[in-house]
Amino acid sequence: MASPVQPSTFFARTCQAAAPIVVGATLIGSGLEEAWPNFLHPDIISQFSLQPQDVAWLVSIPDLCLIPMCLLAWFWEDLLGPGRVLHLSLLPQIALWLLIAFLPSRTTLFIVWIVISITEANAKSIVHVHIAELVRAKPRGMLTIQSGVMEGIGMLTVYVISKYLSWTNAHIVCSALIGTVFILMTFVPEVRYAYIFS
Repeated sequence: MASPVQPSTFFARTCQAAAPIVVGATLIGSGLEEAWPNFLHPDIISQFSLQPQDVAWLVSIPDLCLIPMCLLAWFWEDLLGPGRVLHLSLLPQIALWLLIAFLPSRTTLFIVWIVISITEANAKSIVHVHIAELVRAKPRGMLTIQSGVMEGIGMLTVYVISKYLSWTNAHIVCSALIGTVFILMTFVPEVRYAYIFS
């Protein structure tokens, strides 16, 4: 007869299963960022006095930020550890999505969008490393792929809320999503060995 699973062991296994999913969820912000141009309806473009080249720059900024941040990611990761870097990259995003919601101006839009793109590019380049450190080799591939699913969830969220919510409310929802992932990341350790109870 098999011995029952001890509560601490059950809790440790549950945390081990949930941790890589939470880490992958940090890319929800990346999905929000990639689909964000859907918010730029003609009335919003006129409200911000955006020219066609401004819209082109806003769409291009995330990809432009990805190149230098991927090159710098190894430095931040070695300095702080991938978990801390991911966690810290979420914190400014919470405030920045709210800043876009409540202080809408052309200058604010560009500054905030550059900073969000930098922090999200940082997360994109580190998330798979952190998942690899949290998971055994066998399920690693599946759990790495789920971060792409989370990114898709972020994109679908933007498609829905840009259609049904106002500018302010939609950006509050974006901030709340990032805030939820930030809180959950607080409980994710740097390595899986933290779950081993003595």
